[in-house]
Amino acid sequence: MQSDEIKIDAYNHYLPPAYIELLKTHAKDSGIVKRMTSIRVLWDIEARVDMLAQWPEVRQVLTLGLPHPEGLGAPEISIAGARAAMTASPKPAAAGPTNSRPSSRRCR
Repeated sequence: MQSDEIKIDAYNHYLPPAYIELLKTHAKDSGIVKRMTSIRVLWDIEARVDMLAQWPEVRQVLTLGLPHPEGLGAPEISIAGARAAMTASPKPAAAGPTNSRPSSRRCR
């Protein structure tokens, strides 16, 4: 049975590639960088869109994955991390017409 109601998945991590590059240099735990980069849909927005195609009713709210910029070190590094994360994040239209349009349908 397939529902036509929109489902909002509000806890999805995303690591923009520019942020990953900064993490490779400044993250205190190199293991987390290795784990995060091994999961393609965490950093490749096209792969995420392809994966989501099997659930057309799902909409995602992307959040920055760990580690957060303020945990990277000194203020200049944290600020650079925040900028890398924000300027490289996908725009809503990048998700394609199915998953990026606001919906007037009721969500439960």
